Amino acid sequence: MMKNQTQKDMNFYYEKALIEHDQLWYLGKELKRNNPKLKEHFFKVVEDLDISYLMKKLNYACDAINRKTIIVQESSQALYPIDDLIKTPSYQKNNFIKLYHAISHTLPGSEKGEEGFHRLERLLNNLKTAELEKNDLNEIYTHALNFCVRRIIEGKIEYRNNLFDLYEQLLQRKLIYKDQCLHLGRFKNIISLACQMGKTDRARELLNNHKKEIDIRHQESAYNYLIASILFYEKQFEEAIGHLIIINTTIDFFFAINTRTLLLRCYYELGGAYNRLFKHTRTTIAAFIRRNKNANKEKKALYGNFCKFAYQVYLKRKGYGKKTLTELEGIIKSTKMSHKDWILEKLAELKT
Repeated sequence: MMKNQTQKDMNFYYEKALIEHDQLWYLGKELKRNNPKLKEHFFKVVEDLDISYLMKKLNYACDAINRKTIIVQESSQALYPIDDLIKTPSYQKNNFIKLYHAISHTLPGSEKGEEGFHRLERLLNNLKTAELEKNDLNEIYTHALNFCVRRIIEGKIEYRNNLFDLYEQLLQRKLIYKDQCLHLGRFKNIISLACQMGKTDRARELLNNHKKEIDIRHQESAYNYLIASILFYEKQFEEAIGHLIIINTTIDFFFAINTRTLLLRCYYELGGAYNRLFKHTRTTIAAFIRRNKNANKEKKALYGNFCKFAYQVYLKRKGYGKKTLTELEGIIKSTKMSHKDWILEKLAELKT
């Protein structure tokens, strides 16, 4: 069955071409070969097959490059066969093709990253939610989010503003739900980003507005973690700890590890009588990472490195450690880890 005309996904044009092919076969039996109607339907079939091909090709090529299933040097080759076809005026009217063409310029290895991203932003701003299937639209937003994250990792923190705007759009378009509940991982990212940008009032507003949309099974634990995150950035560390120690951390590995690392940072910030708890929590985090054999190895390494260097910064604060602050800073900057900004901030404080 053909989809609603306002939602034209990759299969829409293929299904449309099949229907028009059947009409072409019928007209071929009924009409003479030079009949204008026959020619018109012939070109409709060709055009819709081309659009279907373009949409699928762009989608798969962008996904492959983004997942690094092909090496970066091959990025242009994956898209090269369709570059000229995309420039055809009739195909440039198709929103899906325009969006994915912009995405293709934001992927690793592209020399048009900034240009492609800003074009993608403009297209998304002008796009009506009903024009595409939600799954397709969610995937398009994921590409845009990934571009911002890559730029932020490179040190271009101004992209936090773009990232937050995209997250706000996801909320407005109701694209942040999974199985009719709020997607907890993505919502956590929104709250964390708002806090990092100093928008704790907006973070609290979002949390209060959407708390009841979190899966009822995890609602209280998720709320306590997110409000603790807000309190941490407001430097209300003891109050944040009060929320963190009552959390049920069995939701998943990332929820559990983030709860523990936030607790560790609170203990560091308070110092004094909390130093013993800092050392104990650091030990339990390392043990927790080792026990979780099935967790993603790269993610485990990020948290493991954080734990290691947080302890080294702690030792430097106590006056221990052979490396100078400058040497330690250089190692930290060149090492992949979670919460790197926080560790560098604490290290900078020791220099003053």
